[in-house]
Amino acid sequence: MNLLEALDKLDPGLEDHWTQAGLPKLEVLQNFIGEVVTREDIEEASPGFKRDSVDLNDIGLEKEEIAINKLKEEIKSKDHSINKKREEIILLNKQIEMEGRELEKIKNKLELLYPGGTNQENIKNYIKSQNEIRIAKHERTAKILKDIDPKILNPRSPLDTAMMRKNSRGNKRPVRI
Repeated sequence: MNLLEALDKLDPGLEDHWTQAGLPKLEVLQNFIGEVVTREDIEEASPGFKRDSVDLNDIGLEKEEIAINKLKEEIKSKDHSINKKREEIILLNKQIEMEGRELEKIKNKLELLYPGGTNQENIKNYIKSQNEIRIAKHERTAKILKDIDPKILNPRSPLDTAMMRKNSRGNKRPVRI
């Protein structure tokens, strides 16, 4: 902020902004500008500037115009910011859509490799696959045994046949006397 803008900010209705002689207080101007201000600086920037020389109507109009211009600038700034955010939202929505398609592709691949389902469906599928394995094994065994006469097959193991023989070697327990 420069000195002229600081002088425009002075309010003729506020006693705190003016000295008894009607001159602007240096401390107030220094607070507005943030620099040290002298009377010579004020005279150089606006010769003859006093409280009486300030037209209240002009100050009111200028302040209104400045306020209106600031508000217009804020509106433009906010509108620009909103438009940028909308563009970002559109881009993010497109990215979300693309990511969603990729996710669906991955889910489809997984479904082809491992058909999921509920736990009960998985159990039923497992039992069905085990039954198919048993049926296939039975068919292979039946195919092999189809040409063999069952009378020549002994279903007992060699140990079972040895135990079934009734010889006296070790199958009787000693009796205590």
